[in-house]
Amino acid sequence: MERSEHRFLVHMWLESAPNGEGQWRGAVDHVGSGKRYYFASLGDLTDFIRLRLAEAPRAPAADPQT
Repeated sequence: MERSEHRFLVHMWLESAPNGEGQWRGAVDHVGSGKRYYFASLGDLTDFIRLRLAEAPRAPAADPQT
């Protein structure tokens, strides 16, 4: 059985605000496609990963006659 594999590189940083509170921001790179996405929430990060996985070619189904 062949395995599909993806690599994501996640960068996160704290952006400071005038009131002293900061907000976490980030960027994620999909190593295989070279696509980068900036995000401000973990939900946005997981949405990007789900989209990349949905675009992945699926392995062909095994031929039941072999």
